[in-house]
Amino acid sequence: MAEQVPTAAVNVKRVKDTSSWLSKQRRNLEAVGQQNYTEGVVTPKRPIVATSIKAEPKYAAKMQKVIQEQARVAGLKGVTDDYVVGSAINIGAPKLVPGVTQRWHKVTNFVEKWQPILAAIQADVDSKPDVTDSDRENRMLANLRGLKAKKRAWKA
Repeated sequence: MAEQVPTAAVNVKRVKDTSSWLSKQRRNLEAVGQQNYTEGVVTPKRPIVATSIKAEPKYAAKMQKVIQEQARVAGLKGVTDDYVVGSAINIGAPKLVPGVTQRWHKVTNFVEKWQPILAAIQADVDSKPDVTDSDRENRMLANLRGLKAKKRAWKA
């Protein structure tokens, strides 16, 4: 005797309804998203840094287009302060501490290289007179100019 195959109503749709599509994508993301992401990161199609450097002119052109078309402004008009704050609290805040502690060597590198530069700027400011308002303005400007002049000096 032939086995009965269960039947179901067929509902042909060229495009799934929004709710079904989103639900399926979310289930897939939660099931294998991190694994797929990690596998993609460790098996790039091209050398990451070299490819990024080579693409710099394209990036610059796209950024100019964004500026000219004010695309960032248009995007910002599409969100509220509450949305930005909610995203920062719910998405960013939980990642802050692990993100920084996992890169603590970068913090250490910056501080070790920046502190002597900052000390030299402060020594210059401290060597200037501090008697009149004009003196204090000159000290403030010396500090500002020193910081601007040495902005990326720690990377040298």
